[in-house]
Amino acid sequence: MRTVKHHPNDKPWITPVIKESIKKRQQAWLNNDLHQYNVYRNKVIKLCKRARQRFYNDKINHMYESNPKKWWDGIKLLSGLSNPPPLTSLAVNGTVLKDFDLAVAINESFCSVAADIPQLNFTPIPVSNIPDEYIIIRDAVELALVAVQDRKSVGSDEIPNWLLKTCATTISIPVCSMFNSSIREGRVPEQWKCPPVGEDRSLLIRSLDLYL
Repeated sequence: MRTVKHHPNDKPWITPVIKESIKKRQQAWLNNDLHQYNVYRNKVIKLCKRARQRFYNDKINHMYESNPKKWWDGIKLLSGLSNPPPLTSLAVNGTVLKDFDLAVAINESFCSVAADIPQLNFTPIPVSNIPDEYIIIRDAVELALVAVQDRKSVGSDEIPNWLLKTCATTISIPVCSMFNSSIREGRVPEQWKCPPVGEDRSLLIRSLDLYL
């Protein structure tokens, strides 16, 4: 049995062998033994260099290819931190809520934050004058149709992409008219408001950037 001192400010690669060599180096310095001091000084330098390299290879080098989440989970495990248990029940006014009742209570709590805010008025604003910069030209629609990718799936209009691309010059005229009519009337068709199921789901959605 032997006692080894370890200080909080010690480097993580410091070992008992290095500490013993440092002790002998300092003892040689106090005894004015220059030869022994140089021997242990060089030994301490070599030991520290090897220990640093070994520590780097064992603890740090592998982190370049490791999973950050897995690494952080290990840090939390070492520090005593753990993930909180999932919320399965909550006591509200002395009543324990679970499952659907708990979801309803959470939803009502979030909605109560904006309870004093008046509802928005969705009455369409009458459009009397449309600036020219909002009017779409046929050439812009034709360029958008030409840029459609052939290998993408068809949209709800069931029009093949190769047909849109091939007949871009002819189709661009009615498409441009639909967009400009929507802008002038200040209304958007319901089909344009539906989110696409996949990429390039419809001709109108694919050209929506022209509308914006």
